[in-house]
Amino acid sequence: SRKKSRASSATGSNFGGVQIGAITYSWRSMPGGIENIIKYCKESGVNSIELMSNDLENYLGVPQNPMTALARPPAGGQRPQRTPEQEAAATKFNQDLKQWRVSLPMSKVEQARKLFTDAGIKIHIVKFSPARWSDEEIDYAFKAAKAMGAKGVCDEIGEDAVKKMAPFAEKHGMYAVFHNHM
Repeated sequence: SRKKSRASSATGSNFGGVQIGAITYSWRSMPGGIENIIKYCKESGVNSIELMSNDLENYLGVPQNPMTALARPPAGGQRPQRTPEQEAAATKFNQDLKQWRVSLPMSKVEQARKLFTDAGIKIHIVKFSPARWSDEEIDYAFKAAKAMGAKGVCDEIGEDAVKKMAPFAEKHGMYAVFHNHM
C-alpha cells in the first residue's frame, strides 16, 4: 500500500500557515486534461493550483486550432510560410474562438470547478494570458476565472499587459497576476 504524503493531511498543502501550490504547467510532460490534473494534485498532495487555461478550455469544448501543426517550426528549421488558404483558416479559427469564449455559459465553467472542489483542490489563479486578446475575451477570462473560484488571471509580465488587464481586474474585483521566465 502507498504511504500518504505529509501534504495530504487535513491541511492539504498548507504548512505552518503557508499555502504551497503548483502551476499545472509543472505536469506538461504528462497527459493533460482536468481529470489528470486532479490526479496529479492528489498524488503530490497539492491542494492549491494555478490552472493553465488550455486544460480548462479543452474540458469546456474549445474549438481546435487547425493551424496547430504549423505553430512550431520543425527541429532546426524555420516555420513554413502560410498559404492564403491557411491564413484564411487561421482568421476563421480566431473568430470562432472569440465567439466561443464570449458566448460560453459560466454554468459550464462552474461544472468544471465542482470537479476540483469535490477533490479538495482550490484554484487560486487561472493562466489565460489574455493581454493580446480583444476586450470581450479579456472580460471572459476574468469571468471564467471567477467562476472557477480564482483570485486572479495570470499573464506574462509587461507594461502593455498590465495596462490592458488592470481595468478588467478592477471591474471583477480580482487580481491581474504577472510572471516572467527570468
